Amino acid sequence: MSAKKAPVAPAPPNPTPPDPARYNAFVAGIQLRRIELAELSARSVPTRLPQAQLRVSQQLGVTCPSREEGRFLAEARLQLGFQTADGQELGMIACTYRLEYASATEVTDELIEEFSRRNVPVNAWPFLRETAMNLTQRFGWTGFVLPPLVLTPAPAKESKAKASKTEKAAGHKAPKAKAPSTKAAAPARKPREAAEKAEG
Repeated sequence: MSAKKAPVAPAPPNPTPPDPARYNAFVAGIQLRRIELAELSARSVPTRLPQAQLRVSQQLGVTCPSREEGRFLAEARLQLGFQTADGQELGMIACTYRLEYASATEVTDELIEEFSRRNVPVNAWPFLRETAMNLTQRFGWTGFVLPPLVLTPAPAKESKAKASKTEKAAGHKAPKAKAPSTKAAAPARKPREAAEKAEG
């Protein structure tokens, strides 16, 4: 089966990032203590299609369900939906990984929000990729590969007035920062049975 790029839902507006020096000090005092699979759901729909063009929908979300002095938990949830080009459902995967962090500095809402946006996805993504590959192989496919995760830098702290002056001086508008990209691009894939027939 082959897969088109997964559409990415509009990203929520990025909050004003914390002071860089303060955030760097916070990250320097963080230790990832544990990562574990918290929830998993997968379904494959029987089909006789020897080959199909897949449409892949994808959603990645991060939450921090609890925190206390010197410690906090984060959960990264990935949802994938697989359909044919004409809308026939072929399968779905939903998995959540729980990450436990220890912090040497005070944990605030502002720091947690930025850490959840920038760092937690990077820590969880290799585990989410491996899970997606493993489960689609168990579906009888040759495996679906998620690309490496790419995050754009946080927007700089700059007032609208200052930004406007900069744009006028340059003679054009400054480019807008892109939302984090987690598009799924996979090469052509075939179900294992069809691949074996082709080889025979």
